[in-house]
Amino acid sequence: LGEWALNLDGKITAMITNYSLLNMGEMMQTYSSIKSYVFCYGDTINDAITTVLERLDVNVLINKVKQIVLFINRNQNLEMFFKQTCVQQHLGQCSLVQEMSDHWTSTFTMLNSYASLESAIETILRHAEAQGQGGDIEQLNGDDKQLLKTLLQILLPMNTATRALSEEKTPLLSLVLPLHCKLLCYFKTRNEENNIAIQMKTSIAEKLEQQFEKMESEAMLASFLDPRFKGLKYLGDEKKRSDVYTRATEKAVEIAPDESEDPFASLNDKSATNDAGNAETFYINYEENGEPCTKSIKLEFPPQAGPEQGESSKGTMADFLGDMVTTQNNKPRNTWEKAASEVKRYSTEEPLGLNEDPLQWWAARETLYPLIANLARKYLAIPPTVVSPKYIFTNKYSTWKSQRDAIEPKDVDKMIFLNYNYSVQ
Repeated sequence: LGEWALNLDGKITAMITNYSLLNMGEMMQTYSSIKSYVFCYGDTINDAITTVLERLDVNVLINKVKQIVLFINRNQNLEMFFKQTCVQQHLGQCSLVQEMSDHWTSTFTMLNSYASLESAIETILRHAEAQGQGGDIEQLNGDDKQLLKTLLQILLPMNTATRALSEEKTPLLSLVLPLHCKLLCYFKTRNEENNIAIQMKTSIAEKLEQQFEKMESEAMLASFLDPRFKGLKYLGDEKKRSDVYTRATEKAVEIAPDESEDPFASLNDKSATNDAGNAETFYINYEENGEPCTKSIKLEFPPQAGPEQGESSKGTMADFLGDMVTTQNNKPRNTWEKAASEVKRYSTEEPLGLNEDPLQWWAARETLYPLIANLARKYLAIPPTVVSPKYIFTNKYSTWKSQRDAIEPKDVDKMIFLNYNYSVQ
């Protein structure tokens, strides 16, 4: 940071890296002012999926499907006959999607396309065999079909989670915890499942938990500060929710303005309740460095003569209504109480709709919650991935056309790069 002359004073900073760069992140936390450090959740999902796709039986299945799709797409007569067959069988989709590169979303799209058009594919393969074509194409057997069904069930929730991240207009770290909890629910094993499904689910869940553990505290706090997810019901543990509330209070106090620098501090120090107890606390709202602040000032008044004999010291109104109303001043007395009060009030607010913008919600309420609004500004500024999720989970990998089958992979990579990064002025 010194070499690049980056001045981070007063800036909201965070570091997002791949899990493989764990040591670098820990070093940055130790030797720099960057203390918020999380892993790219997109890479966490990709790494978890890799544990399944690297299985030998899955590799064999993918290669079989890939060869069948290439065989049909590269033969114009078969491709035309295939489309006619799809129309006759009312399958809707009339084209097979070819896997492109090693990205798992492309593999999922190809396998899902194959499964939805399986009956038409088998018709085409029988037709090709009768014509003396495709003798070297290995078709899927019963075990392959069962494995394909299991694999798609495993990949579907992961694909849905990546779409949810990619479609967000403003992806925030607060999305990670609810998505993570939902994925773990999907990957709970059931006794009636086959051994392959259990093995796949277990390996994915272990990888997700392993990499999420290092960013769990940051993700929990970010989710609580997002009004869409602040209920934390998905944690399923009241103690965890209570711990998040406590940590939010601690963090809000930690980043709160130093009261010792408050221009009203001397007034508080000098004010004290006199012998007659005639002191009153006033609360003043003001701005400091553009931020809304509230200050309590205790002022004392000269002692007044007490009531005459037979008269009440409380007054007529207090005597008559005192047992029905309370006049006790419950205003928070210090920063901790203020933060705890804000956290409590915030947690009981009606949650925001999932399609609403949490940043706009905070912009309209930052004066109501000045302490935790500062905290939200810090944690909701952290993205969930090292780059925009649409670049990690892109549909560009799935737009393979049969007319482009001859393009070299390195040339396709260049085309995708130019598509994202080059704009005509």
